[in-house]
Amino acid sequence: MGVEKAKLEEKPLRIMRIHFIDIDLLKPHEALDPLELKLLIESINEKGVFYKPMLVDRDSFVILDGHHRWAGLKEMGAKKIPCILLDYFDDEIKLYTWYPVLNENIEKILEFFDHDALNSYEGYLERYSFVITDGNRYYGLKGENIIETIEKRGYNFEYYDTAESALKETENGKTAFLRRAPTKREVIEKASKNEVFYPKTTRHWFPYKYPYTYIKKEELIP
Repeated sequence: MGVEKAKLEEKPLRIMRIHFIDIDLLKPHEALDPLELKLLIESINEKGVFYKPMLVDRDSFVILDGHHRWAGLKEMGAKKIPCILLDYFDDEIKLYTWYPVLNENIEKILEFFDHDALNSYEGYLERYSFVITDGNRYYGLKGENIIETIEKRGYNFEYYDTAESALKETENGKTAFLRRAPTKREVIEKASKNEVFYPKTTRHWFPYKYPYTYIKKEELIP
């Protein structure tokens, strides 16, 4: 699904209670990367431990961080999963998006879409699924599965944590994909309808890092 490019941050450690939640209560809001899921299951089987608790909204049980851990343990037969329950609407928890960048010129990308999907950019990200740019020209794209359409043609994206860093890559001949981040309310509503965003649509930022918990595989999987 591509490579994530994000700056490293030092965060304080916050100790919080770990709850063992029925795995079927948890609600994903974003689709999975099959390769990442496969590697996670292999890692748990190889190491024999599960060490990173899920971060979950305490009211809706929507997964904020740990989709692949949830899916991996579920596939392996776990009934309960260690979670840290958070108030998602705490102002300290921020919701952003990832900005895809493709190492390809913009003319090539425009060939992938029919004219009905292309629009002149009018300066409002929320009017489009993506605004694609080479730093000079801007085009609005509407429609579903835009990233998936390109990936199925064999292209791999890099994902940047800010629009500024994505736009910087256009100086190297690449094409940046800009978009509006979803709101927290949209995330909750999506998950509540048993729907998911495409991978790397949401990027949650937490003001703390949370402790690992080393749980033996056999303690989670009967």
